[in-house]
Amino acid sequence: MPYRNRVIQQFLIFSLRPRRHRKRLEVSPIALIFLMSIPICSIGAFGSEATDTQIIRDLNAKLSMDLSVITGSTNRCSDDTSEILPRRGRCLGETPANVTTKCFKRNGDYSIPDNAPVGAVFVSDAVAPTYLLDFVRTVNESAPLAKINVLSDDREATLSVLKRLSNYSQIRDQINLIPVRTFASSKWPQDAFQVVRTSRGYKLLGLDPRSGNRIASAIAAYCEDLSAESITIISENNPDHGGNIEALPNGDFLISGETSPGLANYLADLSGSAPVLAIAGFLQVGHVDEMFTVIGVPGRPAPCNYALVFASPRLAIDQLGRNRNDPLISLPWSTSVPSKPSVNDVFTTQITVKYNEGNWMKGNSTSSLEDQLTSAGLSIKQLGLSKHSSGGGFPAYVFKGTYADFNVKLAQVIIDHNRAIIIARLRKWEQENKCNSPPLIAELPTLWNEQRKPLFPNPVNGVSLGNRFIMPEPHNPSLKQLIIRQLDSIGVAPVFIDNYDTYHQLGGEVHCSSNVVRLCKP
Repeated sequence: MPYRNRVIQQFLIFSLRPRRHRKRLEVSPIALIFLMSIPICSIGAFGSEATDTQIIRDLNAKLSMDLSVITGSTNRCSDDTSEILPRRGRCLGETPANVTTKCFKRNGDYSIPDNAPVGAVFVSDAVAPTYLLDFVRTVNESAPLAKINVLSDDREATLSVLKRLSNYSQIRDQINLIPVRTFASSKWPQDAFQVVRTSRGYKLLGLDPRSGNRIASAIAAYCEDLSAESITIISENNPDHGGNIEALPNGDFLISGETSPGLANYLADLSGSAPVLAIAGFLQVGHVDEMFTVIGVPGRPAPCNYALVFASPRLAIDQLGRNRNDPLISLPWSTSVPSKPSVNDVFTTQITVKYNEGNWMKGNSTSSLEDQLTSAGLSIKQLGLSKHSSGGGFPAYVFKGTYADFNVKLAQVIIDHNRAIIIARLRKWEQENKCNSPPLIAELPTLWNEQRKPLFPNPVNGVSLGNRFIMPEPHNPSLKQLIIRQLDSIGVAPVFIDNYDTYHQLGGEVHCSSNVVRLCKP
């Protein structure tokens, strides 16, 4: 904190200190004159009764900002009046002159395909400094024109972390610190909003009503070149989050059948077509980004410059079957790695996977498990599930077998169905745009356990930046080499980030930890 700010801080703390025998706050005449120069929204926290500790804490938070905040010359109020934003700035990097990816406008705003080039990346500092450093370093190397926007509730602490970067002085102008008070969902920027283009710029559709769409609102309050809109018709449930929305190359959206009708209809109005409905509720998180993503392939002509990436349990089982005596996860420096399952356990250990129909029907979905499977031409019996009665008036479904059985007989069959409907939706559009070659497709090895969580970091859950794919380190040498070969076959270079002890343990990966504003041509 600059020396002048520290002087002001100590002055205010002394002047505003409540008398010990009274609860109400008394302000000295000198302090009152000074406070008159501060915008009302900046001192909203002082309007209520407060303890010494609360006042000092709030003042420390406020005065850690640049002095321009206190003068109010560029300050704006946030939704939470206990916060002060630093001066506003631009959050989109320089728009590359060679942007050829077109936006898709059908009704009002434009949808942006996920293979479009990157203008800005958002990441939270809420999990671990080591992950933040690796992520910022990797994004800057992969997309040097993109702005990196760090969501932070402790500006000074985050700055001290970022200054550990060897090239911080060279890239500091590419980094913004956006003040967002930490709360339960702040570590998941991907779930907080979806980006669309408007006639006047780029807009964040807020998808986190539990927090009052705080992340999207805070970003729009800071960023001069971004706006935000709260989508009020969505539910607070997991399937209505951003990780369950993927923008296809033709401008249509991919969501899961568990998505609430309100959000599904909103996306249909936006794109002009009903979203593609994938089956995702068989996984614990239940988001489509656990099974599928679109990667940009700059070497191909637009709009055919993309590849489709699918999770493949079958590929993982085939590869691991050649190395059954190896550990599944190799992390000698970590104490959080479970001793089991080993590779051999994947093939021999019996597990029980349980589904309750009430849990499957997350959100306000009217589509039950059996309804979705029947619509997909699948059946409970075909997937190895047996039906049982359970409490709450909902049936339960149980799968019994090995890890390999569950992944190949149930997970892979559902993923194959999702793959078929995605390719079918794109086929006509590809013909209209003279994409003469078949779509590039890459399969990446992925496995889930009896809790329907990834057995190792899920490589599909990554971020496409140029001709690179930023993805979690699998910590299995055999699988890592397979991933490299698979991505090399479509002309994409993998860049691995270790998130095992951070986001992976929390139930997400690299894609979940971030969000991206992609650029398109209206």
